[in-house]
Amino acid sequence: HNVHRATLFLKPETLHCSPGPRKKISAKRRDVARQVRNQKKEKTLSLRLNTDFDGAVAKLREHHKSSCWLTPQLEMCWLLMMTEGKMHIFELWYGESLIAADFGHPVGASFYVATRFFDPKYRFMQPGFVLAFAEAQVLANLGFMFWDLGGTDSSPMMSYKASLGYVVSRPYFQSEFRRKRDSLTSPMPPAGVLVADVGEEALLTV
Repeated sequence: HNVHRATLFLKPETLHCSPGPRKKISAKRRDVARQVRNQKKEKTLSLRLNTDFDGAVAKLREHHKSSCWLTPQLEMCWLLMMTEGKMHIFELWYGESLIAADFGHPVGASFYVATRFFDPKYRFMQPGFVLAFAEAQVLANLGFMFWDLGGTDSSPMMSYKASLGYVVSRPYFQSEFRRKRDSLTSPMPPAGVLVADVGEEALLTV
């Protein structure tokens, strides 16, 4: 089991952590904002929620094609969880192309990202990072306290997490989670377009 957890605290003023990680996340946010500003405007970036389950799952399967954990049984479970409001897919679209998505679960005041993907054809746009900061802003507006990427370690596949979240010990996260889990006041929004045109102002300021 991972002994550390990567979590973006959406109310960072309440943190009792070193300011170093916050500076690193802020630097990544500035880099992403610059990318969004400089992006050619032939198509619009939009943030959507739960609009294309089949398309998102197909792209996730392609992204993780070297592994076999995404089974038909799991897909059926996810679909059932979505109908019960226990799972949501945040989607980043470029025009009418789905270029990144996060599959996650709201748990109290925390939104846990179970898995994610981005389309490598759009790597130059940093779609995974754009999605992260735009999604986190929506969650912060709803009153969520944590955007949680789960366990992390020093492996290359996990390296992106340190650019998006505070890497803290599991006991620290568990303590903060228990203390704030009942603070959420707003439900998740209905399926549809959350941000029609993702600009710099749509990205969470850390």
